[in-house]
Amino acid sequence: MGAFRPLLILASLASTTIALVGCDQLVHLGDFDPDTTYEVCNRASGKCLDIQDASTEVGAPLVQRTLSRTTASQSWTMVQKFPGEYKFVNVATAQCAEAANGVYNGSINGGRLQQDTCAGSEATNQMWSLTLTDDGFYKIGTVTFEDGSGDGSIDLPSGSVSADGAATVQNRWNGSASQQWSIAPR
Repeated sequence: MGAFRPLLILASLASTTIALVGCDQLVHLGDFDPDTTYEVCNRASGKCLDIQDASTEVGAPLVQRTLSRTTASQSWTMVQKFPGEYKFVNVATAQCAEAANGVYNGSINGGRLQQDTCAGSEATNQMWSLTLTDDGFYKIGTVTFEDGSGDGSIDLPSGSVSADGAATVQNRWNGSASQQWSIAPR
């Protein structure tokens, strides 16, 4: 397989918006099938959301790696908990992506993102809101960012945008390509 190249075509049909992403597959925006696995890839780097070293440990950081469709730790299911709010469950580890609590507080600017045992709907640091950008990518942020401002986005530190294994953080939304993500069926 070649390099990741998202194909984005937006169209409006009656009241339903659809997007063609990845390899010839239609995704109804906001309507993710919980039985489908997805790859979540960064616009700036083309690399995909992964678990560091494919670790099954609680607290393992979320990182970016070159797309490998045979790497299960780059596969995610998206389980809707509330309208527009999803849990991202890693296929390899069965753990949820979350904004870290405590010393690595992922709910503040620059906070760390990691995996943890999936908790119920009360675990708002595991609830992710998706906002479609004007050109078909997603802003993905936790609902807990800065006390619920909703203005956070998964991001890559500026010096690490192209690095394999670069840890992800959550930063205040600024619209940069490093904060925009494609979501495509695997």
